[in-house]
Amino acid sequence: LSAAFYPNVVRVEPKTKFQQTAHGVVEAQATSGAQLILRDSQRNRVFIHADSVTFDETQFETEWLVFHEKFLSGVKKQISEVDKMDKPSSSSSTSIPSSIPSSKVYIRNVTMVSPLAVLLFGGSISVQ
Repeated sequence: LSAAFYPNVVRVEPKTKFQQTAHGVVEAQATSGAQLILRDSQRNRVFIHADSVTFDETQFETEWLVFHEKFLSGVKKQISEVDKMDKPSSSSSTSIPSSIPSSKVYIRNVTMVSPLAVLLFGGSISVQ
């Protein structure tokens, strides 16, 4: 799946929240999928769409997910189609056209993949 859907990969970054208990402060468990932070390959935040089966998941076994579809809320077209309308084909950057108000970017058809699969099939590797 990683090879087929690359670069449609997101990383899960859980929000760490803490709660006070009788035994001190402990890490609170996520109660909804909205408490997860998902970042795409350009480090932009994305959200799992409510139609997705994984919408209610509060944690994943791995921190890597692949998706099939990415789109703006309130817009019926996928992000790639919106880019083609606003920009010449020579540009490869993803941006929101000025005629569309800024809104959330959603992903749909999401599934987990292992970190090893992302490492092997996820494009070039750079070491810092």
